[in-house]
Amino acid sequence: MNMYEAHELANIFPLIEGDEFDKLVDDIKTNGLLNPIVLYEGKILDGRNRFNACLEAGIQPLFVEYDGDSPREYVLSLNLTRRHLTESQRALVSAKLANLQAGNPNLQSDESVQLTNLDASKLLNVGTTITKQAKVVLREAPQEDIEAIERGELTVNKAIGNLKKKARLADLQKQAEEISQLKNNFDKKYHVIVLDPPWGYGTEYDPNGRRSANPYPEMSLEEIKNIDIPANNDCVLWLWTTHKFMRHSFDLLDAWGFEDKAILTWVKDRMGLGSWLRSQSEFCIMAVKGKPIINLTNQTTIINGKLREHSRKPDEFYEMVDSLCTGLKIDYFSREQREGWDTYGNDDEKF
Repeated sequence: MNMYEAHELANIFPLIEGDEFDKLVDDIKTNGLLNPIVLYEGKILDGRNRFNACLEAGIQPLFVEYDGDSPREYVLSLNLTRRHLTESQRALVSAKLANLQAGNPNLQSDESVQLTNLDASKLLNVGTTITKQAKVVLREAPQEDIEAIERGELTVNKAIGNLKKKARLADLQKQAEEISQLKNNFDKKYHVIVLDPPWGYGTEYDPNGRRSANPYPEMSLEEIKNIDIPANNDCVLWLWTTHKFMRHSFDLLDAWGFEDKAILTWVKDRMGLGSWLRSQSEFCIMAVKGKPIINLTNQTTIINGKLREHSRKPDEFYEMVDSLCTGLKIDYFSREQREGWDTYGNDDEKF
């Protein structure tokens, strides 16, 4: 039996597998090959599954030459008529078709114009957005994800989510390594310190998962305890904390030699994350060592401010601290530059 490879156009559709293929083999054993294999340019244009089933069944296949005007339209019409494909399967075919024409624009003399994403999407009855996403999947996703889409077991959207998660986890790992390499060789001692530790929630980042997952590198309580606090003998420390870590925060203050004085509550304009109750508040413990100069007038324990990006604190807080405290100031684990403040961290230009 002569062996033939599949034509590039035929390969844009996945082969059948498992029970479906076994049934085809049994049918050919019983009834013979009813529809011949269609060849074009010396390759199988239609009938890859039938050809493989003949090999499995030990049946000599029949062949005919394609003599139509549009092999592309022929392949698309046959496969879309015979098979029920999900949107993601069609999108993957659409992306393969666009990539195929881009790589070989002279594939057919009468179809030499390169297919755009829009053209391919129309042919497969899918949106251009999902076709573009499918092209990303073909370019960047692991082969097992591509094959899962072809089998109808995975969506293009889920595969894109897996890619985003992989990229984000790699970024988190890089940030964690950068944090671990930071050297606390401060040449200053500060009178005012704002500290927002990367608390260790133990949650894995998941762009499609639980709402309270932490999208930044974390530190254990022991690692946070060992932070070198560059405090002057007279210093005010503002320690940001959450419901989960409130009781641990006081142990940290004791270890650092600070005495808590008040708890500031940030009331947000809308609710945020939370595994149990959805949080609409965050807390900052005001603690001191020595006798820092503080301009106490009528400040309260409440500030109101908009909820913005994850971990970003309200400008109203820094305005209050500036009005209260004098001396050298540092924002530890800062995520943005601020006039009159030193910053420390590996991501101090995030915002």
